[in-house]
Amino acid sequence: PLARLRAGIEEGATFGDALRGVGRWVPSFDLALLEAGEKSGRLPACFRLLSEYYSERARLLREMTSYLLYPAFLLHAALFIMPFPQFFLTGNVVGYLTQTFGVLLPIYLVVFLLIFASQGQHGEKWRSFVEAITRWIPVLGSARRELALARLTAALEALVNAGVNLIDGWEMSASASGSPHLRRVVLGWRPKLEAGATPAEGVT
Repeated sequence: PLARLRAGIEEGATFGDALRGVGRWVPSFDLALLEAGEKSGRLPACFRLLSEYYSERARLLREMTSYLLYPAFLLHAALFIMPFPQFFLTGNVVGYLTQTFGVLLPIYLVVFLLIFASQGQHGEKWRSFVEAITRWIPVLGSARRELALARLTAALEALVNAGVNLIDGWEMSASASGSPHLRRVVLGWRPKLEAGATPAEGVT
């Protein structure tokens, strides 16, 4: 992709056009930010904003993972400790494994399916279904919602600082949040915003 990008620039294309010629290698959010930076003469600053944006996303993911580690540890400890006295008295290995891994394996399967289902290459309807299901799961639902809001605000800050139109900035930020529900809500604001309403009125 970098070789094609360089070839496009050497042939006389703008940086934004060369990026578009690479295909889907660059996310639409990054492309919009870099094109805005090129037009406003702030391309180096936009690269720095992108660096900060993805660093913040990585930090948020690490933070969410750390929040989930403690409940996961407690669950494993409870499942292995509670049936241990009976195993110690009877020596029934099969019974102990049934009471521990018999419970953990279905949980592992559900978690794996959720991770697989949440990946970005799936369609909008599928991701909406997964979001609706995970919304009711304790800890995970609130963590996912807060992560989406944090992604939206970080993306919006980067886009506005790059000079992107506020309405387009909100819509691209909502897409970058990874939440189909949040994206639908923000996309519904456009008629009101074009009529003169403020984003604050949509948030409230």
